[in-house]
Amino acid sequence: MGGDHPLPARGCGIRPAVAPRDARTAVRSALGLFSALTDRIAAASPAELYERRVRLPAPAKAGVLLRSVAGAPRVARA
Repeated sequence: MGGDHPLPARGCGIRPAVAPRDARTAVRSALGLFSALTDRIAAASPAELYERRVRLPAPAKAGVLLRSVAGAPRVARA
């Protein structure tokens, strides 16, 4: 994302490791889901944003949640 983009940089400075242990998976999940959704919004054209709802398919959501439970970092797409 460029510097003029209204959405904050990836991670927003939130570190799940400083959250209480029982909340870390939820924090990682939320960050992963919103990061993936933000990537899809950034990749869409303005016309697409007016024509259809941008969403994550169920397999993408499942992948984010599985990585969150495992404590693994988000895998960057090529």
